[in-house]
Amino acid sequence: MKNLKAFLLASVLTVTSLTSLHAMEPFVGEYPFLKSFIFDIQNDARDLSLDTGTEYRIVVQSELLERCLKILGLNHNSTPLDIKYHYELMKEKLSGRDELLNVITKVYNQLMNMLSEIKQHKKEVQHLLEMSFEQLQAMELEDKDESTYDLFLKRRNELIDAAIASLQKQRQEYVVSNQVTGLPILLQTAFNLPVDAPPHVVDEHYKSYIQSYQDYSNKLIAHTTMKNISTQKLRNKLSEVEKVSKAYDRYVQKRGQ
Repeated sequence: MKNLKAFLLASVLTVTSLTSLHAMEPFVGEYPFLKSFIFDIQNDARDLSLDTGTEYRIVVQSELLERCLKILGLNHNSTPLDIKYHYELMKEKLSGRDELLNVITKVYNQLMNMLSEIKQHKKEVQHLLEMSFEQLQAMELEDKDESTYDLFLKRRNELIDAAIASLQKQRQEYVVSNQVTGLPILLQTAFNLPVDAPPHVVDEHYKSYIQSYQDYSNKLIAHTTMKNISTQKLRNKLSEVEKVSKAYDRYVQKRGQ
């Protein structure tokens, strides 16, 4: 009886140990694709193309892939997990800077669409899209020693800052090179439009701007009359609208030449 009890106890302990070890297995084991290098994913997609005849953009549009990765501060040695992680970090830092935020969002969507084309990895990509920032960072850190966490996060922060600085520089160069024929900076700011906005879009925004001003100015005049606000605020608004109107008139005149 003692031997039977000892055997049962040993069996329970063994099963318990195996269960604990299984529970401690890294989460990434369920989604190995998320930590695969883009370079390796490209090669696998290239092999799939030869076997099935299906063309994958991650292969045939390699230059676009490279540009998109670079904008996010990444390269071919990065992973799908890195793409989402960098996008989330950049998105936080670019809050309120819509012109740059729009660029990285388009780039991020482009990359995710490329990855989603590989059918056998759609489950992992979908899971990646649904992951929270906390889950992303935990997975990024799970195969690293705790003593290097701070160094890893510092390095990532530097990469993100450098990527944003590069993106900002490209944006400024683009605006300057298109300033002669493009939308003036004052109108870009007032209408929240890019430098290459089509004329009909600019016209629509101007009409909407003037209508909003008229509604707003009526409220300002009423508040000024009741002395709820100073007349200086009204003057500032009138001055702003006058500048925008003159800039718009010059823009219309210039594009008609």
